Amino acid sequence: MAIASLGIANEVREVAGETKAITATYEKCKMMLIPIPSYEILVGLVLQRRTVLDEYRLVNRIESLVEDNTADSGSSSSNPTTT
Repeated sequence: MAIASLGIANEVREVAGETKAITATYEKCKMMLIPIPSYEILVGLVLQRRTVLDEYRLVNRIESLVEDNTADSGSSSSNPTTT
């Protein structure tokens, strides 16, 4: 379902711009998908339905966490520590 939703969102990319997040509200929860194409990953969240959030801010925070984690992984593998 996530890939199908992203495919539909990408159909309007030329008109609307790049997909930042896809949010679906269900009877008991909210589902949010955040594609991060530069790292070829799709982050999925399930939230309480009553949660009020700033989607743009949340997406930016998750993107920065992915970048930080990737940077940390790259630096630790290229700079091994000695004891």
